[in-house]
Amino acid sequence: MRSRAATVAALTLAACQASENRADFVEADSAGVRIVESRAPLWVEGEGWSLAEAPTLEIGAVEGAANEVLYRVTDVDRRPDGGWLVTSAATSQLLLFSDEGVFEGAIGRAGEGPGEFNGLTRAWITAEGGIAAYSFRQLTFFDAQGTFVEQFALSGGAPTDFFDDGTFLSVSQSMFREEGGAFRPPASLLRRGRDGAVLDTLVRVPGASVFVLVSDNSSSTFGTPFGANRLVAALGNSVVTMGGDSFEARVFDETGALVRVMRRSWEPVRVTDAQIAALQSRMMEGLPDRLRPSRERLFREWSYPEFVAAVDRLMVDADHNVWARAYQTDLPGRVLWSVFDPTGRWLGEVEVPAGLVVHEIGSDYLAGVWTNELDVQFVRVYELQKE
Repeated sequence: MRSRAATVAALTLAACQASENRADFVEADSAGVRIVESRAPLWVEGEGWSLAEAPTLEIGAVEGAANEVLYRVTDVDRRPDGGWLVTSAATSQLLLFSDEGVFEGAIGRAGEGPGEFNGLTRAWITAEGGIAAYSFRQLTFFDAQGTFVEQFALSGGAPTDFFDDGTFLSVSQSMFREEGGAFRPPASLLRRGRDGAVLDTLVRVPGASVFVLVSDNSSSTFGTPFGANRLVAALGNSVVTMGGDSFEARVFDETGALVRVMRRSWEPVRVTDAQIAALQSRMMEGLPDRLRPSRERLFREWSYPEFVAAVDRLMVDADHNVWARAYQTDLPGRVLWSVFDPTGRWLGEVEVPAGLVVHEIGSDYLAGVWTNELDVQFVRVYELQKE
């Protein structure tokens, strides 16, 4: 028997289709869940968003002091005063730059004491304007001036993102399995307090696709080639997540209830022999001879999919638009991000310069890290032009 909720959803969907002359998207409301499916982008030819051809700001140098020559930059954040916070894993410091790119100072150093870092990887500007930094199993907080506030030992997963209320999101997924082969274990999306205490399990979803290679005395876990990954990001106090195998995003509120589904049409891309060869070449590059036989065995036992995963990165900008990057292989090609507005409609695509690792998207800018042929890194900020 067809449920009343299904009947209402169908009527709502039909009414929406009839009212949209362009028929580029359809909306439905099913049991309180808003579903938006876009068959075409809302931006028409000649409209949409784009990045300026040249960066408006570049931080870094080929030669100079340690704070000028950037290496192993793992994060970039805009500070409330317009300056920049650059996370340097190379120096185990948070580097402070003005809005014009002038070095202003550094926070922290390598070590295990208060305000020190052991394996610094991420940083966030908190809702109150302070700084949260994650190093190996440790979360450290500073105020807006960079003064140490407190530090907590963490277990059970690193922060993925911070919610507006000061709690943070983390993903818990067990990769252990005795038998070899490909599988996709479930993942739990957790809300945790600033001290790391688990406050709530928001939702359980399919996790990252992995492949277990079993030898006589041990096993090794790898990602699956061209496979889907679990992508998550904070959206205010909600969480948005994508499975990576399609252009579908789901939004769960602060209680873990599903409130919105957004998806766009897309054409799957077939995996080619050239893509497989490029992947294998990268994974063999610089590998010691003693490890090459096991890596070659991995290549033989991997099951290569027919199609490349749809999406490999997910971000939320300052205006709560959701950005999803089309899967990137090891072959050169265009880097396209699909943008969904806060209501779930697919606006269109924004092309980003090849080689730029995006770290933050504001209302009118996009910031990332670009690496030159000498492996020297530069923070680049581009104007986001909206027409």
